[in-house]
Amino acid sequence: MLLTITIVILSIINVFSCVFMVLIVLMQRSKNDGIGASFGGGITDSMFGAQTSSVLVKATSILAIAFLLSATLLASSLAYKNKKQSAIQEELQATEAAAPAPTAVTPSTPVTPEIPAASVPAPSAPTPQPVKK
Repeated sequence: MLLTITIVILSIINVFSCVFMVLIVLMQRSKNDGIGASFGGGITDSMFGAQTSSVLVKATSILAIAFLLSATLLASSLAYKNKKQSAIQEELQATEAAAPAPTAVTPSTPVTPEIPAASVPAPSAPTPQPVKK
């Protein structure tokens, strides 16, 4: 139960850090004012101050670390959960193999259908063929 809750929380952190990191990277100005100019150019400077680029770089770094840590912890949690489930499955298979197999019930009469003797042709001797010269 606790492992499932941890996996859900790490998944949420992973998705949010990924989405916010993409948004912050798109808000940053490139050297040629690439996509940053489409958000109004200097509007981030007027909203967040003149040191916006350093704040966005720090935020990108923090979100990148959060993304990588959550992805690593999520992968290890999922691997542990799968290993735990496979151990339980192996134990179940071992108990099934150790349990005695039920004895098969054999019928007292043969199961194969009998063919009446009249329908089976009797073997005949081969007839000699005349030799042509």
